[in-house]
Amino acid sequence: MITLFSTVILFGFTFNNVYLVTIKDSNKCKKYPCLIFEDNFNDFDLSVWEHLRTAAATGNNEFQYYTNNRSNNSLINPIQSASIRTANKFSFKYGKVDVKAKLPQGDWIWPAIWLMPKYSVYGDWPASGEIDLMESRGNENLTVSKKDLTQIGNKRVSQSLHWGPYFPQNGHPKTLASRGKIEGSFASSYHVYSVIWTKHDISFYIDNSLSLNVSVGNEGFWKFGEFNKLENASNPWENGSKMAPFDQEFYIILNTAVGGTNRYFDENFEPKIPWDNSSNGQKAMKEFWENKNQWLPTWKGNDVALKIDYVRVWKLEANSSGDT
Repeated sequence: MITLFSTVILFGFTFNNVYLVTIKDSNKCKKYPCLIFEDNFNDFDLSVWEHLRTAAATGNNEFQYYTNNRSNNSLINPIQSASIRTANKFSFKYGKVDVKAKLPQGDWIWPAIWLMPKYSVYGDWPASGEIDLMESRGNENLTVSKKDLTQIGNKRVSQSLHWGPYFPQNGHPKTLASRGKIEGSFASSYHVYSVIWTKHDISFYIDNSLSLNVSVGNEGFWKFGEFNKLENASNPWENGSKMAPFDQEFYIILNTAVGGTNRYFDENFEPKIPWDNSSNGQKAMKEFWENKNQWLPTWKGNDVALKIDYVRVWKLEANSSGDT
């Protein structure tokens, strides 16, 4: 098991001392489904997983820094976090991904399990796509607004695709599923987050229960997103398959972020966010830190951790690298 945990001082990892990670050349598969990647995180293999390291927050103007520090004896103010990826070691096109995880509990924590393209074949985000197996908010009690009491904290997760010819044009709302829990939360127990990705469609599951199926037909994502109605817009996927941009190799990312001004944490939420989304990144981060008395009491030990039990990837058929 790997633990990406959140404290004011540090996000990090815990390890055991037994090495076990499997990567198999998919061309050598004889029977299907064929397991081509498995990491049970009995140890942390730096030859497979690369740490993202940043000197400042990422494109969502989040409030953490990403580091490869796996000890607990240093301090970077205000918040240090971890994001790991397989970009340089393992990527794949089409297959099934299972990630068994227990989500964090703590206000304004933002865990994610996702896939990104190895190469931006169709252009900058979101033109080359993004596949989100899981996103959630760490708040134990968070509602859409004072009037809408729908729980959107760790009692709910989303699974989705991002795709569009250019930013901010993004077909994400058409390929988004949200799942809630009646009892407990996704932070109280482990669940398996899955995607089955083929040359015909993409399906998302939680604990083998279907959340969303995306099948765009032969006209592809350009027509499905109604981008043909945009003035002076060109189709970045016209030379791809019907699944473009989801017909290229993608790699795996596991990360835990905090806050941000991209309105994933909206100003209408209840309780109110302890920062101003209209502030620039540095100012919003300062506001968040100055209001730590509002959220710090909810960050309790390893409860703030994104805990990953395993990651597994299967190739599903002999010709799964082919496109139509």
